[in-house]
Amino acid sequence: MDELSLYQTAHTKYPYTLPALDYAYDALAPYIDEQTMQLHHDKHHQAYIDHANEAVGKYPELQSTDLVTLLAHLKTCLQRSKRHCKATAAAI
Repeated sequence: MDELSLYQTAHTKYPYTLPALDYAYDALAPYIDEQTMQLHHDKHHQAYIDHANEAVGKYPELQSTDLVTLLAHLKTCLQRSKRHCKATAAAI
């Protein structure tokens, strides 16, 4: 199994998990310091994972759907909703 397949299998199944960085927190210094990277990855990105788990946790029928498929469907729904809103606004 290649690395991408392993990554998708490990992190896109519910409950979702935040993958570890493939590099040290200080690897981007001096452009991004270690403390900023830790905050960004461990707190900011973890919040996205936590909220996704909370949302999907309310709908057991979605829990067997991988995250990539779920997000693709969400994008489609949002695009349809946007078109519907524009059509409705134009009719007013």
